[in-house]
Amino acid sequence: MTEKELSGLYWLNRETERLQNELDELEEAIGPKAAALSHSPKAKGKRPFCVGDLAAEIADLKALIGLNLQKVRIERARLERYIGGIECAEMRLLFRLRHVCGMTWRQIGMETHMDHTTAIRKHRAFLKLAPNAPR
Repeated sequence: MTEKELSGLYWLNRETERLQNELDELEEAIGPKAAALSHSPKAKGKRPFCVGDLAAEIADLKALIGLNLQKVRIERARLERYIGGIECAEMRLLFRLRHVCGMTWRQIGMETHMDHTTAIRKHRAFLKLAPNAPR
C-alpha cells in the first residue's frame, strides 16, 4: 500500500469534519434568528435570503456526510485488514496510530516512547521494502 493510499482515511475524515462544520453553521443560521433573516432586503443582483434554500443545502450536506461516513467505514476496514496482516507488532502499532487514529508523528513518538523521527524512518523503510504486501 502506498503512503497516498494509507492517508486516504485521514483525508476522508478531514473532509467529513469540514462538511459537518458547514452543516452546523447552516443549522445555526436556520434557528430562531432565521425568521427575521428570511425577510431581509434583496442585495443588488442576488436572490433574497430564503430559509427554504438553507433547508435544501442542509439536506444535501447531510447526504454528503452520510456518503462520506460509509466511505470512512470501508476505508477503515481496508486499512485494518492491511495493518492486521503486518507481522511486526511495532509496525502494526505505528501504522494504526498514524493511519487509523490520525495521530501526528510527534504524538506517535510520545505514545510509543520513541523519537518521532525514528518512527517516521521505520514507517518509510517498511513501505519502501514492500509497499503492497504486509509483513
